[in-house]
Amino acid sequence: MPAPSPLQISTSSLLRLLNEESSYGTEVRDQEARLGKLQQQQRNNDGDDGDDGNLEYEIRQQKQAIEETKALFPQLKSRIEEAGRRLQALLDEIHAPAVGGGEQEEVTKAREALGKAKERRRERRSAGVGS
Repeated sequence: MPAPSPLQISTSSLLRLLNEESSYGTEVRDQEARLGKLQQQQRNNDGDDGDDGNLEYEIRQQKQAIEETKALFPQLKSRIEEAGRRLQALLDEIHAPAVGGGEQEEVTKAREALGKAKERRRERRSAGVGS
């Protein structure tokens, strides 16, 4: 099996970073849902002398986990942008008419990956999550 081309490597790198961003986004939503349940439980237990101390600790821990996960996004965003620039530079070097059948498939996958990255950037902007 031949070694992957620089275009394949850059494409898979960008796709991996986009999947990582999506995964962290899902993780934050799940953590926020857990936090909401814990806070609701705390409101329901208000006035009880049960294990409020443990519940407060769990809430603090959940808030900390959310903040730690959110802190990953700025660096991940810059890594995605850099991977997108590298991939675009590789595509710019390739002359479409000179591309063979197998290479054309790589070019198509690379363009699709760039399209996903641009779409994700638009989603972040419309959601107010960075720019």
